[in-house]
Amino acid sequence: MNGKPIGYEFLKDLLGTGAFALARLARVAAVTKVTDLPDVLAVPASVAPQSSDPLEHLLFALKHEGLQLQAAMLALTHIDGGVVGKAFQNSPSSAYLRQTVGTGQ
Repeated sequence: MNGKPIGYEFLKDLLGTGAFALARLARVAAVTKVTDLPDVLAVPASVAPQSSDPLEHLLFALKHEGLQLQAAMLALTHIDGGVVGKAFQNSPSSAYLRQTVGTGQ
């Protein structure tokens, strides 16, 4: 499957974090729902992040790829804390934003 990379892989490529390679990558694919295949997480375009915003990709990754601590922490070093704080203020009950705030401490 050769779809557009999203989530942790997108963050690694965009930010040059140097995170370890992940066993299963998330890719946009011609599927109708998020599908867990042996070597890839196939994601429909309607579910994939719609922008190149790192925080959007991190939140997607936490929700669909699970917490990959090294990848998340390395990505957070490149995301402005004010952006994360504002997102958290706007959605304080978001479990994925709470993980992001907790991971970045």
